[in-house]
Amino acid sequence: MRYKYLPLLIICIILRLCCLISRNSFYVADEYWQSLEVAHKLVFGYGYLTWEWVYGIRSYIYVGWIALLYKILKVLRWDSVRNLTLLPCIVQAVFTAISDTYFIAWIHKVSKSSRQAYWSVWCYMTNVFLAYCATRTLTNVAETNLTCIALYHYPWFKRQSGSVLYLWFVCVACVMRPTAAIQWTPLCFFALKECSSPVKTLFSKYIPIGLVVLISSTFLDSYFYGRLQLTWWNFLEFNVFHNVSANYSVQSLYWYFVLGLPVVLGPCIVPFYTAIASQMKDNIIDDIFSKVYQTVMFSLVLYSFIPHKEFRFVLPLCPLMVFVASYPISQWTVSLKKIYTYMLSTSVLLVSLFVFYYLSYQHQVATVKVMQHLNSPRNNLLFLMPCHLTPLYSHLHTNIPTRFLRCDPNLKNDANYVEESVEFYRNPSLWLEKEYSFGQRRRPLPSHIICFTSLVPIIKNFLNSNHYELWLQLYHGDFVPPKTGNHLLVFNRTALFEHT
Repeated sequence: MRYKYLPLLIICIILRLCCLISRNSFYVADEYWQSLEVAHKLVFGYGYLTWEWVYGIRSYIYVGWIALLYKILKVLRWDSVRNLTLLPCIVQAVFTAISDTYFIAWIHKVSKSSRQAYWSVWCYMTNVFLAYCATRTLTNVAETNLTCIALYHYPWFKRQSGSVLYLWFVCVACVMRPTAAIQWTPLCFFALKECSSPVKTLFSKYIPIGLVVLISSTFLDSYFYGRLQLTWWNFLEFNVFHNVSANYSVQSLYWYFVLGLPVVLGPCIVPFYTAIASQMKDNIIDDIFSKVYQTVMFSLVLYSFIPHKEFRFVLPLCPLMVFVASYPISQWTVSLKKIYTYMLSTSVLLVSLFVFYYLSYQHQVATVKVMQHLNSPRNNLLFLMPCHLTPLYSHLHTNIPTRFLRCDPNLKNDANYVEESVEFYRNPSLWLEKEYSFGQRRRPLPSHIICFTSLVPIIKNFLNSNHYELWLQLYHGDFVPPKTGNHLLVFNRTALFEHT
């Protein structure tokens, strides 16, 4: 990309760093447990690895750079909790800013008019969900970043046919998250179709590039796992063929169209659905739009057949969906005076800022904030909440005893298997009595119990009988998931009894 985009890159970096500074909330467990926690275990030798890393379904491609950063901090003795938690997010913010620049460059390359380009960029840069995720250490975000870069290098015009630079970024995205192949299959097919010799290009360029990336990632993963691992195959075997991901929730076939896309696209959902309806009715004759439209629809249909669905799974489609939505917006605003265009743009921006502020400062904010109060070397922590709602050793950076409710899937097909979190919520008081008061599994009482307000009335007798007192109360949010609460509480066992 040319140096003329350098000022734009600087602006994008500033914007994404502002997103990072403004973000104080928890989104999903994977931003910690599939990245920071793994890197911490790798570099510092202690921590917890979830079942995905035990069975080798995750690649170290994304975790690797975080581990390298942690290693540098360790050698320089700069491994404070603040540095360990903040610096990876800063790097991710910069990576997102780079991809933003590539997205803008791509839009200016493929848009039919400056008006369409303007609305594509404006809708993308003011997208609340993207801003909310952009600085989080999620592989979905990295996949989105790679998608933007690949879109810029993709051969959209016939004079570029045969160009395969984009394929390197696509292959990295696919070995990192194999489901990335869903959205890139149509685009790769279109690119091959327009080559002068598709079969020759397939065997001389596409397959060799794919093999180089695949073999390199296999060596990398096998090195870190200490044994031969085909993580991409394990990912497909567990999550697609055996449908293990359904353990975490199953959504309806039309979930993305009814709920997922409106959340991800925000106000752009109206022009996006308008564009889909127009294409179905009139079949817009535009080669680039047609490719993007077919790719988006193909991807959404296939994603819809995967039982476990999440908003972030369609985040990599966001650049393409925004491009689709820009068509009707540019048509609607063609007769508007500039002042009304600016008013509309400002309205979208203000709404986006309000929603982003709420999500960052008022929604699910306690589970990350609480960790800074818990890293005393004398602590023994018990988290009584749905599994993985807090980070762990990456935010404690102290090798202290911790326990949380596990929710590993039934991988051994045990007919009597019950998740620990499910067993706990069936009867919390009985579970605590079995674990800490009597029976063969009796354990030392923890120094601190962390739970939500909704649980306190149920376990109040256990807290009182074992001399726990409320030590800290943090606001968590107004609209909270089941089994949580508006406040997060920390109970501390009084000093007189903490060693008994």
